[in-house]
Amino acid sequence: MKKFLKVLIVILIIAGTCFGGYLYISNKVKKNMDDYNQAWNRFNSEYVVKKETVVDYVKGSGEITSFNIEYLNEENYPIKDKYVKDGDTVSQKQKIMKIGGDYETKTLTSSINGIYFEVSGEMNRMTYAIYDTSDVGIEFSVDERDVVKLAVGQKAIVKIVVLNKELEGTVNYISKLPQSGKYKVRVNIPFGDDIKFGFGSTVKITVEEKTVLTVPYSCVEFIDNKYYVLKKENKVAYDSNDEYWNETRYMTEVQIGTISGNSVEIVSGLSEGDIVMGDE
Repeated sequence: MKKFLKVLIVILIIAGTCFGGYLYISNKVKKNMDDYNQAWNRFNSEYVVKKETVVDYVKGSGEITSFNIEYLNEENYPIKDKYVKDGDTVSQKQKIMKIGGDYETKTLTSSINGIYFEVSGEMNRMTYAIYDTSDVGIEFSVDERDVVKLAVGQKAIVKIVVLNKELEGTVNYISKLPQSGKYKVRVNIPFGDDIKFGFGSTVKITVEEKTVLTVPYSCVEFIDNKYYVLKKENKVAYDSNDEYWNETRYMTEVQIGTISGNSVEIVSGLSEGDIVMGDE
């Protein structure tokens, strides 16, 4: 009798394990199928193609700096006397320091208006520099798609992050030679007492503002280097399509333009009032 009970217990354990495994596998398969069906039937919301004003920006980031820095005593001659201290505001032709040896000395003056700084470098060697406060701004890099949109003289908005302050600036330099595939751009801003060199900043340059046909970003599919949308009238046929290798069979090819936030400009392929499908 005891032997029979042991055998029965073993059988019940094996049966329970098998049933648990079956439930796990079946639930896993069901989840995978649900995920697949959800991905395939992803167009579940309707949107009307409408006209909107979209703005095209070029953006960048960097640190506040001076684009005209005068370095003094780069030869590291002995300093006999100094007439200013670190952080002082200096003017053009003002005496800065006297350098030289026992037999010959030279007085160095500033050629610009700005702020005098002393910075300790390698091997405790000091760097003496004057930062021109009339030529201040932010330098950043853009790729070739953005550099063609820019021109010297364009207005820009520079935000100094730590101050939460926005200033209007002007593009004053665009490099014609790339470095590692990027082009340097400089934007000037007015210098103020609350600004310090090295402050992290962002820049935004409005390059175009226009009224165009738009759809939400979620409505546009990029397939085989082309852009497509699904019109409402083709949704049923699209969902029932069993040619999984031919996903675009019931979709409409479009040409897109500016992408602004969640809106995509439609250059061709749709008309105002068309209803297209997208995700929520």
